[in-house]
Amino acid sequence: MTQHSLEPWARRPLPDGCEFDGYERICDRDGVIIGTVRVSTLPGNKPTGPGIDNARRIVACVNACGDLPTEYLERLVLERLVQGSADSAANTARGECET
Repeated sequence: MTQHSLEPWARRPLPDGCEFDGYERICDRDGVIIGTVRVSTLPGNKPTGPGIDNARRIVACVNACGDLPTEYLERLVLERLVQGSADSAANTARGECET
């Protein structure tokens, strides 16, 4: 079984008075930064765009899957990819369009 930073993970805002540097920080339950996501900014250095949503999604997914072993998640993703490829091939063989 793999070991990773313990949940819950969270997005960590910059301390007051710090200027936004273009990165959203993701921290473990101890507040240790474990990753960053590049974020676009609006005028006035206000964070915006898909980077914010990506950081939110990463945190939400990790926290939702906290009790599941990483190996199980990897296997589940692989099985879904294989099934999706098989479904796509079957649809192509029948002359159906992919969506």
